[in-house]
Amino acid sequence: MHRLTEIAANGDVEVQPRYQAAALRRLAAYEDMHQDLEDQLENVNEKLADIEENGSADPQAQQLFAQQIAIKATLAMYEAYGIS
Repeated sequence: MHRLTEIAANGDVEVQPRYQAAALRRLAAYEDMHQDLEDQLENVNEKLADIEENGSADPQAQQLFAQQIAIKATLAMYEAYGIS
C-alpha cells in the first residue's frame, strides 16, 4: 500500500499537499467500508436472532456465525487502531 500520510513522533499526522485529495478519498473509502461492516453485522445478528427465535436448525446458521466472527474481528482491528 502506498502510504499517503506521515505520523510524527508526537502523534501528529501530516499529508503532503499533493496527496491531500487522495488521502481524503482513502479516508472516505475506509469510512464507507466501516459502515458497510457495521450494517452487515446488524443484518447477520438479525438473521441469527430469527433463527434462534424460530428454534429451527437452519443450515445457514453456521455460515452466519462464521460471518459474525469475521466481521467482529475486523471491527476489533479497526478499534485497536482507533478507527471506530
